[in-house]
Amino acid sequence: MKIKKILNYITLFIAFILIFGFVLACNVEPPREVEWKIGEPIDFPNGLRLTLNKVWMEKQLDHPFIVISVMLENTTNETQEDGIGFSMPGSMFYVYDSEDNKFLSSGCLEGNTIFDEIYNLSPGENKKWPPGVKLTGNICCDVSGNTGDLMIELEYSEFLRTNVIYCYKLEDIKE
Repeated sequence: MKIKKILNYITLFIAFILIFGFVLACNVEPPREVEWKIGEPIDFPNGLRLTLNKVWMEKQLDHPFIVISVMLENTTNETQEDGIGFSMPGSMFYVYDSEDNKFLSSGCLEGNTIFDEIYNLSPGENKKWPPGVKLTGNICCDVSGNTGDLMIELEYSEFLRTNVIYCYKLEDIKE
């Protein structure tokens, strides 16, 4: 009975050490915020370069949309298969309403795929993406619920935690 109790304490101690070690290994700290400027690239560790080209507002089906034009470049020395074939850290675009403190909508860059919100970026199925080739396309975000100043945020994440938030303030956007 005494041995069983000692083993329980040892198990709890080991579990505590593992959890504490995991938290230290993750280097938990708040994400840093970086101002993102038109034409300024973000380089991902895997060789993907993402550049913000232009931002504007337009009406689609009687709803206001923010359109974010981005460029992706394969900066590796390798040809990528099936469009964007290499894994990138998770990245999510948000349009944020500072007046109501809420996110209005989002477009995704996640895993090995670029979602349907980004048009014309992938060269298509079973095609190759050579090094240095730049692909340009748009992400569309519905901003119908907008009441205040808008900001685009790109959250860059590794291992399920956000490391950097790139912020672009939408000022004087005309339809």
